[in-house]
Amino acid sequence: DQTTMGGLVVRTSLEPALQLEAERALRRGLMDYDRRRGGWRGPVARIPSGATEWLPALQAVARPPGALPEWRVAVALEVRDREARMAWLERPDARTAPQPRTATLSFEEVAGWARPVLDGGVGASPRRMQDVLAPGDVVWVETLPAAPAQGRTSARPERLTLRQMPEVEGAVVALDPNTGRVLAMVGGFSFERSWYNRASQAMRQPGSSFKPFVYLPALEQGIPPNQQLLDGPVEVMTPQGLWRPGNYSGEPRGWVTMRRAMEQSLNLVTVRLAQQVGMAAVSDVANRFGVIRNMPRFLSMSLGAGETTVLRQAAGYASFVNGGRQVTPTFIDTVQGRQGRLVWRTDARRCDGCEGTDFSAGPPRLTEERRQVTDPVAAFQMVSLLQGVVQRGTGTRAGAGLNRPVAGKTGTTDDYKDNWFVGFTPDLAVAVWVGYDDP
Repeated sequence: DQTTMGGLVVRTSLEPALQLEAERALRRGLMDYDRRRGGWRGPVARIPSGATEWLPALQAVARPPGALPEWRVAVALEVRDREARMAWLERPDARTAPQPRTATLSFEEVAGWARPVLDGGVGASPRRMQDVLAPGDVVWVETLPAAPAQGRTSARPERLTLRQMPEVEGAVVALDPNTGRVLAMVGGFSFERSWYNRASQAMRQPGSSFKPFVYLPALEQGIPPNQQLLDGPVEVMTPQGLWRPGNYSGEPRGWVTMRRAMEQSLNLVTVRLAQQVGMAAVSDVANRFGVIRNMPRFLSMSLGAGETTVLRQAAGYASFVNGGRQVTPTFIDTVQGRQGRLVWRTDARRCDGCEGTDFSAGPPRLTEERRQVTDPVAAFQMVSLLQGVVQRGTGTRAGAGLNRPVAGKTGTTDDYKDNWFVGFTPDLAVAVWVGYDDP
């Protein structure tokens, strides 16, 4: 009855400020990648060159879903070699009628990235504005504010820039490793464009970001991080034929320590280590941490050929931070009725002494009841290994400028279909995935 009468107060775990920053960071990253790799896919619409008035023609263009609030649908009125005169409608507020506005788009804003997409590939860089726009083209534009000089970068005035919706997608999950409370979750570039939540629904291959769950059973069996392991050729006979995995970074390096192998993400060492500890132990760890349930015991799985979600990866890595205890992601903290009565609380820890009012014997004590999924010593060693990845290995850019302890692991699958970074600080675990819905 309370649900139909509107008498429930539901408190979620999401932190609005962190959620907003996660959305901004993902969108910025996807747009930056699209500019580097995606090329220019052309206008969203065209206004016939014979149209005498651009204003009603532009008003008739439907606004495509997914555009950011600061983007404007604009039409190219005049296109010259080094610039284009753009026009759009600006509405200062909901009570004001749209006002026409014009500005100049400089060729320098598009010269470095607006290469045409031709037959699935990207063509040469444009040499003049006519290679990018034609009169009547309807495109997205954004007005960038003036930027002061910083170091060697000179000051820039307010300017117009060209935008397009990225085809690449991504997902982010940030959670508290001590409680499992999900503090931020972003399932794609725009919920308006796609309701599909890539953070919790998309099953993707984790690639090398799965390697910590291969190294962990070795640590549990007493193999130390400074143990010398062979980075040499591996050949495995499978029903599909002979499998010869290789290192992403090139030729085998001979004997290396476990720590060095993790930092450089060496595939051959990982496969050999999986053979040594047994794929049954690797599958057991993946199941214990909730990353991949009932994982098949094929050696290729040690290189991340299975499938998991961004949410599971974040929770799995969070167990390294908190000393090896199980992390169950949660989104609801409490549910209360109309009179304030507690209907549901996610935190299921037992509190001895919370019921009374006499605290003469000491403060109430919370009892830790989460399952220990790995030995605390092994979890500590894994944190140290993953710190090395950020300090000296493939994940150095993840910790640049943060000035705090950061650990994590990169992940890339065959043909670059999936790209990951999963990492953590002492109080935050974050998983990031970037890829295409259609690989």
